[in-house]
Amino acid sequence: GAKPFSCGDKITEVEPNNGATAAQAIPNLECVSPLIQIKGCTPAGDAEDWYAFDVPATCGATVANLRLSFPLAFEQLSVELGGAAASPADCGTSVPLDDGTETLCLKTPVSAGQHVTLRVARSGVGDCDGQCAYNRYSLSLQLGTP
Repeated sequence: GAKPFSCGDKITEVEPNNGATAAQAIPNLECVSPLIQIKGCTPAGDAEDWYAFDVPATCGATVANLRLSFPLAFEQLSVELGGAAASPADCGTSVPLDDGTETLCLKTPVSAGQHVTLRVARSGVGDCDGQCAYNRYSLSLQLGTP
């Protein structure tokens, strides 16, 4: 039998984070940082999650590498970093195809000392006429050099 949607117990997202002013902080990033991974969820009634980080003021040329993965069984998600939207095309050929997961990627320059926000949101695509307007996701972020 089918079970109702559940975010599960492995979620590391911290609510409330439903707007830029309430964004969940991603702390302690370095100019070349280790991979940060957040497990999140957009249940019914929670259409978006916001995150924020500060680029260290001592960084030279720096890019933010972002990857969002989510199951295709539910509503598709979107992700934007500083207004730039991620897409599957930006992931290159290293992402497995036809495994039941959609992956969106973005590699964008960021400036030393910049405060950056990113938004994960339900897209309205594939929501089963509102019957599956929710999803789980894995968000990965890493700062590095171009």
